[in-house]
Order: sequence, then C-alpha cells, then structure tokens
Amino acid sequence: MLRTEPEMSDWPQADDATVAALARQTRLGNEVVKRIYNEELAALHSRSRVKSFVRVIAGRRAKRRLMDLSSTAPLVTAALTTDKV
Repeated sequence: MLRTEPEMSDWPQADDATVAALARQTRLGNEVVKRIYNEELAALHSRSRVKSFVRVIAGRRAKRRLMDLSSTAPLVTAALTTDKV
C-alpha cells in the first residue's frame, strides 16, 4: 500500500499561547514566530510516526532558530540602515 502525505490542512498549526510565549522569549514579532513554528511543526509532522511530542519538539527547534535570528537581528538591521556612499 502506497503511503501518501496528508493534506497541509491536516497538519497541526501554531496555537496563540505558544506563539506569544516564543515571541516574548525571543523578542521577535508574532508573525515571524508563527511562520517559523509552523515550519517546524510541518517538518516534524510529515516525518514522525508518533505524533505525541511533535509540538514540544517543534517548540524547542523553533526557539533555537528564533534565538539565532534574534541575536543577529541588530546586525542585519544596522547593515540595512547604513547609508552607502
């Protein structure tokens, strides 16, 4: 029997409480947090057989990515706002 991927609408989506907590911890906007968390959820959900801890693991992976992003955000912002002569 051929196994097919579930529809994207069947995958779990980020809940507001998790997004708010990650945004607060990383000091990034809710939209950025939601996008990255949903990417991690989708990646884990599509590969996992046991779905019990997908949200927990996705939260940890998203937080790691967001922390890396937030630590480089001032550098990126500074580079984009400097005047080029």
